[in-house]
Amino acid sequence: MIALAVAALVSYLRAPAPLAAVPVSVHLGSSRARVVWSGPPDGPALARYRPDRPDATWVEVEERTPPARGRHDLTLERLDAGTVYRLELLRSAGAGPVASVRVPVPAAGTRVMRLLEEVARGVPGPVGDPDRIVVGLLDPDDLARLRQILGEARDTLLEGRELAELSRTRGLAAASLLSCAAPEHASFVAATTARILDAPPRASDSVWLAAVGHNLAPDLGLLRGALLEATRGRGRFRTMTEARAGLLVARAHWLAGRVEEAIAAARQVNQRFPGMMEPYALLLEMGVAGLAIPEVVTCEADGAPMAYVPPGHFWMGSSLEDPDAERDEMPIHVVRLSGFFIDRFLVSKGRFAPFNAWVARLNDHSRCHESSSCRKARRWSTHTLMDEDEFIAGVAQTVPARKGELAQVLPQGSDDHPVTSVSWFDAFSYAAWAGKELPTEAQWEKAARGDDKRLYPWGNEPPTVQLANFRELIGHLTPVDQFARVPSPYGAKDMVGNAWQWCADWYHEAWYREQLDRPADPTGPPTGWRRSQRGGAWYNSRVVLRVANRDSASPSSARLQRWGFRTVRTIRRLDRGR
Repeated sequence: MIALAVAALVSYLRAPAPLAAVPVSVHLGSSRARVVWSGPPDGPALARYRPDRPDATWVEVEERTPPARGRHDLTLERLDAGTVYRLELLRSAGAGPVASVRVPVPAAGTRVMRLLEEVARGVPGPVGDPDRIVVGLLDPDDLARLRQILGEARDTLLEGRELAELSRTRGLAAASLLSCAAPEHASFVAATTARILDAPPRASDSVWLAAVGHNLAPDLGLLRGALLEATRGRGRFRTMTEARAGLLVARAHWLAGRVEEAIAAARQVNQRFPGMMEPYALLLEMGVAGLAIPEVVTCEADGAPMAYVPPGHFWMGSSLEDPDAERDEMPIHVVRLSGFFIDRFLVSKGRFAPFNAWVARLNDHSRCHESSSCRKARRWSTHTLMDEDEFIAGVAQTVPARKGELAQVLPQGSDDHPVTSVSWFDAFSYAAWAGKELPTEAQWEKAARGDDKRLYPWGNEPPTVQLANFRELIGHLTPVDQFARVPSPYGAKDMVGNAWQWCADWYHEAWYREQLDRPADPTGPPTGWRRSQRGGAWYNSRVVLRVANRDSASPSSARLQRWGFRTVRTIRRLDRGR
């Protein structure tokens, strides 16, 4: 009796592991399926399948190559669409099944969509890249449908319309699968991605680069060639350049986890274009230290000269020692900021005009803020709307403007003056179009005062007409570079006076006092009714020109000859791809 018990125990201990402990993956194609599993040497090693009905005949499947390290990989052939199959795993020929798995083959009209949903969810296989496993199962009709889906996503984006989440997901999944397919399909993906990226920057650019960066050949030669080909395109609104193409390839390498290649590609662009802001920004975002950044760099996207503000702490706000301090400026407090580039001058009429023309020509509002009226109520043709109250009141010498043109209270030919009559939403859209953003209040104040608690950008000396345009001493707007020789901590000019400047933050009068935690890179209150403004204008007094002074306005309002803006490029460390 004891001997029988011991024998039973030994038999139990030597029994193969149950299938539940063995990872199994079934990848479905149109008429084939790939089955992959792994397990111990004495686990299941063979398989057979048939339609899931009693009268069907079993088809046995053998692996083409011996299993490696317990991994089994075989293909089921000649599957009928819309049929459910029964798959059984066996330890040996003639042995009973270890486990049985249902394999529902999708109907012909839905198989590609089912496949795209699986890839979009990132369903992993037990080994290797699931995209490369699946793509070998696709028939020519499937590949043609994937090309169509990717093309539809491209056309939607190029028409200035936003992709619905499902369309975006399917388009990205199609790009990922086709990147793994035959060369002609991979070339199509590279060309399509280049066409999508041949536009002002979008928030979704990184996901498209990641989709192809992981699956195209590691050197990304196809993508690089397609992007360079796009630089040869003609048309007023083509945006691809040699520098931008190189930086996009660098980002694709980074998103694919090829860090050294990414940094090398970005450095190459930096060496080729040493006065350009974007290569420096990308290298900083990759964590490259020791860069010798020039005092003035140029943003390629909109041509604006910019200055770099390094990371660090500064004093923000006012103390009781300042007799002019307002309640919303107190208390003075220490703020930690990441590095950022800031426009040296306010955005001028001339610099704003190409963006205005882009919107008027393409009716493209995909970079506008999600709560902007141009996306919710109607499709505006421009982003310079006259303020109706002031227009009706008859602001002096308003330049007549047709629909689609800039309307400014400025003389003809004044392209070097600040653009005004722009709402917060207009300023936000321009910044996004140029691959930048509006400065936070903290960024604006650090750029204006540095880290020494000064009252004005040039120091603590009260303003004069030689230092700023204020108190109606000049009586109107002046060119954005009129005070270019006035010193400032980091080289940003005309920070006070001339025109008020929109900031990104919601305004809250008590925010400094109520904020218990002081995180790095503060962005202001989460909600509000009014957006912050800084700097004062040509008609304001000396007190308003202090760098700690705060004001606000309704984000949908615009004021002629009063409200303008400048933009920043914030340095945010990139997530390292895998």
